[in-house]
Amino acid sequence: MNKRCLALVSTTLLAFIIHGARGQGMGYRVGVVPSLEKVFKDMQFQEPLSAEMNLSLAQGEYESAQIVIVARQDLVDVRILFTELRAVDGDAVIDVDNLSYRVVGYVISRPYSKPNDPWRPYPEPLIMRESFDVSSGENQPILITVHAPRGTPPGVYRGEIVVDPGNAPSSTVRVTVRVWDFPLPDRCPLWVVPWADYGSAVRYLGFGIDDHDKFLKFMRYDARLLARHNIRSMFIHPNLWKIKKVGDSCVVDFDYFDQVISVCQEEGIDRFCLFLAWDMFEEGWFPCSEESLLRKVAGHLREKGWLEQFLLYLKDEPDFSDPETLRKHKEYARIVKDAGFIYRGNALTWRAKGGLREVVGLQNVYIFADYLTFDRNVASFADERRSSGDHIWWYTCGYPGVDPTMIAEPEIKVALIPLISWKFNRDGYLFYAYNLWRNREGDPWEQKGVSLPWVVFPDPEKNLDHPLVPTMTLVSLRDGLDTYSYLWILDRLVKEKEAEGDVTSAEEGRSVIDQCLDRLVKFVGFNSALGGFYLPQGETLPTPGDLYQIRELLARTIIKLKAELGVEESRGPFPDSFCLLQNFPNPFNTATRIDFYVPANGRVSLRVYDVRGRKVRTLVDRFLSRGKHFSIWNGRDGLGRRVASGLYICRLTAKDFKETKKMLLLR
Repeated sequence: MNKRCLALVSTTLLAFIIHGARGQGMGYRVGVVPSLEKVFKDMQFQEPLSAEMNLSLAQGEYESAQIVIVARQDLVDVRILFTELRAVDGDAVIDVDNLSYRVVGYVISRPYSKPNDPWRPYPEPLIMRESFDVSSGENQPILITVHAPRGTPPGVYRGEIVVDPGNAPSSTVRVTVRVWDFPLPDRCPLWVVPWADYGSAVRYLGFGIDDHDKFLKFMRYDARLLARHNIRSMFIHPNLWKIKKVGDSCVVDFDYFDQVISVCQEEGIDRFCLFLAWDMFEEGWFPCSEESLLRKVAGHLREKGWLEQFLLYLKDEPDFSDPETLRKHKEYARIVKDAGFIYRGNALTWRAKGGLREVVGLQNVYIFADYLTFDRNVASFADERRSSGDHIWWYTCGYPGVDPTMIAEPEIKVALIPLISWKFNRDGYLFYAYNLWRNREGDPWEQKGVSLPWVVFPDPEKNLDHPLVPTMTLVSLRDGLDTYSYLWILDRLVKEKEAEGDVTSAEEGRSVIDQCLDRLVKFVGFNSALGGFYLPQGETLPTPGDLYQIRELLARTIIKLKAELGVEESRGPFPDSFCLLQNFPNPFNTATRIDFYVPANGRVSLRVYDVRGRKVRTLVDRFLSRGKHFSIWNGRDGLGRRVASGLYICRLTAKDFKETKKMLLLR
């Protein structure tokens, strides 16, 4: 039995049961509640809490639940101890290095929609403590996280967690963990970019961005924190460059920028959103023209082999009803394209009035984001652009003082973000708030917040070994991202069954996906932040239990279809170059499967052309991880129309690689 205080890497609790707990006849009691439930200091529990923690997780996944200490006396020097988790059948072990905990802290907030409600402490920051105290009459939740590393044998594992106060007898929570017989993908297929203002965070911690050693350490920890919450993208600001004008051109020193990017990549970040809005040039941020700087940046990223990993954020909430704004935006989009950016984009909002079709339809505007208000005109426009190859995102905004908070909202709302993205066919989610605070010079731990400036906090003790503190919001978001990955795995298996012609199994899998979405994503829309959910009359938000039951249904269906297909996870060895395999079946009538290998993480496109070279359909156009991938073509074009019988060309493209295969469609 080891005393541990480990970094948090967490997501969801799948099930919990209500029992009496061991060691309850003392000055405190302990019990288990889901990670998606808020536990307030003064909460009165209506039923006895469980002393058994039941988790289910895929290989490579992190799962969390809360142990709640209900104190009837002052408790001092409380420590959390773990045993290893041993397989019920066999000798496999999940060792204590894969178990961790964080103490749930509190910040003052209230619901945005209820301005007359009193301010109160809401559970949010997750603080690293080797030991802690609990005052009599208060609840203290502890977030427990279990990680099943890739390769963990599937099955049931059991162990114990001990709550060990320094002035009272210890109490035991029994732990049962089920590891499913499939791994999560290396990265969640949904692209999530969290906004970040690193300046405010480092100022609180007592240093500046120009303090290279401390800032690099800070960024490494931040990247690790994101990656362990299934977010592999980061927002990057150009203040990491040193720029000076020499004659009519500019000289850019990218050395510090390169160090930051490399550190983040080492921790698992493989995509970056670069804030380079066109009005920054008008405001005098840079001593050179747009053309000069953008060519320098694109050339440098290309030389480093990073160009495909970068998305440009071109403008924040433009108003295209203004002709001058529209003109400037079009001109800047042209400059971006001419500079050589392969992966370019723009984040738009539906606050903008007029001109959207003109701008979004430009060849070099690749991404736009909206509030996902589900207006029929908006939805049809989004579907139209997506069928033409644009990526369609959405976002929630939590800029201080603007929109409702997530802190005072049910955690399930945050977990639903990725499922909303799936149901409404969005490719990405822009999270407008990560470490951005109302008073950037103030103390985020002392401020009252009715908006969402905090998704991570600076460590209250300003410890640079772990400078940032994750939150329940971040954990809940990862809950949703893991559920999205389950959906993605099942969807791929369904497509394989369709390609085989196994209609019955494919329909069964598709029915489970539909059931998941119908049960969890009930609302018809919301405004720019999650406080503004619009639910149909008579409907209520799903509960954490609903989410856990759906995840178990998804997992069991995945395992069933895998067994029917005889699917083995591809773990290599992989070819050392790109490889496009011949589609199967070929000739085909309704659908065909196209397999291909990617030797290293990078951007890949897979498109179908007719014999005249005209594009028929884009099947894949995104960043893919190393390994074997496949896509299903159903014999339809980008608008969903059936194409005629005949010969078609499948083309795989990546960097300097290009390979084609001929496919014969026979109706």
